[in-house]
Amino acid sequence: MIVIRRESMQDHQKDRRNDDEARALSNGSITLNKQDLETPIGKNILHHHDVRRWLVLDVLALVVGILGGFSAILLQWCIAWFKTLFFSFILPAISLRIGGFNLGYIILPIIGAAIVSPVLTRYAASLKGGGVGSIMESVAYQRAEIAPRTWPLKLLGSAITIGSGGSGGPEGPTIQMGASIGAMLGQWFHLMPNEKRVLIVCGVGAGIGSFFNAPLGGTIFAIELLLPSFEFATTIPAFIAGVAGGAIGNWLSQPEFLLKSITYPAGYSLGEYGFLAVFGLVLGALGFLWCKFYFKAQKKFARLKVHPALKPVVGALVTGCIIMLIPSLGIAGSGADGVNFVLSNQLFFLLLLGLGLLKMVTTAATVGSGGSAGLLAPSFYIGCMLGGGFVGFFNFLVPGAIDNVVIYYMLGMGAFFTAASQEPIGILILLTEMSGTLATLLPLMVVITPAFIISALLSKGLSIYTTGQELKNRPIHGDTEMILLESTVCEYVVKDLKQLSPGMNAFEASTIFKSQSYPVLPVLEVDRIVGIISVSDLNKGSAEDGTMANVDALMQTTFPSVPSCTKLQEALDMTIEKDSNWLVVVDPGKSDLFLGLFLKDIFFQIVHAKPVFY
Repeated sequence: MIVIRRESMQDHQKDRRNDDEARALSNGSITLNKQDLETPIGKNILHHHDVRRWLVLDVLALVVGILGGFSAILLQWCIAWFKTLFFSFILPAISLRIGGFNLGYIILPIIGAAIVSPVLTRYAASLKGGGVGSIMESVAYQRAEIAPRTWPLKLLGSAITIGSGGSGGPEGPTIQMGASIGAMLGQWFHLMPNEKRVLIVCGVGAGIGSFFNAPLGGTIFAIELLLPSFEFATTIPAFIAGVAGGAIGNWLSQPEFLLKSITYPAGYSLGEYGFLAVFGLVLGALGFLWCKFYFKAQKKFARLKVHPALKPVVGALVTGCIIMLIPSLGIAGSGADGVNFVLSNQLFFLLLLGLGLLKMVTTAATVGSGGSAGLLAPSFYIGCMLGGGFVGFFNFLVPGAIDNVVIYYMLGMGAFFTAASQEPIGILILLTEMSGTLATLLPLMVVITPAFIISALLSKGLSIYTTGQELKNRPIHGDTEMILLESTVCEYVVKDLKQLSPGMNAFEASTIFKSQSYPVLPVLEVDRIVGIISVSDLNKGSAEDGTMANVDALMQTTFPSVPSCTKLQEALDMTIEKDSNWLVVVDPGKSDLFLGLFLKDIFFQIVHAKPVFY
């Protein structure tokens, strides 16, 4: 049990007077000197007119943006190198053709998984799979702490997984790499948690902006993904980083998805807008089903009774078998080559629907089993194929009803992934930039809005990025960040506790402990808390002569505590800082007036509203 000094109420009130406005903005400041380091959240740079601090934060955001942009490009280059290695050198050496099928395609992703999985299982199990949810969990629940080893392990692990044919995209790893850069820079400069959260958002936005050559879309996507709202103090640094990342992407790479090759109409008729709305509803429902299917796959692999390092190998076996059947058309890797192919080649709607379903299986097998790859690009592929297949089916029923079928490939990408990710604004801006014309903005809005609504109603705020956190009982729903910022610990205080008195002996206290399941109990004199005691403390209470010590001789008189008006985000940050799963909650006006306990496990149980597909 960690013994910690209980901070005085006077100190806390002094800090709160300095930082009330900073909490309102949540994370718009930077800590630079010893005096500032002693402030829990940091001063609000706008209300305190400390322009220097804000400018330094902007400079750090620029550094994060540059590094995040180069990281995305480096990952692309590494994927291309390993793809050449596996498909141009290894595949010819292991090719074995039976009945027109090359069994070598089965072996390639297995080799990649066998290389990557043992390393990640041993050194960074949280990096397995898509990994975006783990970044969201770190921002929400873990004081914005991300291990420095995330960057190199995700770079090599994802490059090998995707390059060997694993069905996944580089965007998820790019998000993790950019976030790790922001977190590392925050740690080097001894920033406070909310300040590190800003730099994490900067890293994520820069990486996405660089990869897609879409600085605005990448920035909005990152803010929408990780922050509860758009605030001036946090948005400007994120924009700076996004511009830096996007500029690097424009300089060093070409867009992976060739959406600018599509000829977009200047306008639509009223009837076409109606069809677009129906199209959005259909793709939104399919996006929800994709999220449900992926979650089920994750659960199956989690329950698979094999060594954790072997689960991605099993997933790679499933993926390899499907790649053997269809080695082209984007089933392997991110799927961008398949999307680009169908943009210039008309395929029968049944083939499009089949490709979309097969990509679901291979992606769920690769990423859902713990393979190091992302979900955004494969989801774009699935949405493209299912959207094109739906419109093709409609044209089959009503010949000539839809003239320009190709635009629905792009619209399907937007509606489908919006439903799966619950990120409508970011996807809207991202695809508008990727298409290279504002003519796509209005139709995207028409399809994305119903897709988001139907998915939000069905999934209750759960996104495909956070299914892993749902399995770990660390739920992150659409309103999680707002709950953490707006709610206080008094709303989640455990009050039905058995109370101990200082004069009680250890045997009596042990009997009381057996009647409840909490890790600690308060020691009170009337309502005034004088100590905290745990089972391990009570076990020290038996003397050699058989006598029992009293509670006052065994209790801890120093412990972590917070006033009941403390925001949840601050309380969760404190549990990480103090390495404690509980906090004593006291009255804001009287630091020794006990109100209850804040228990992390109980908190997660309360907010763990199970989605409908459990």
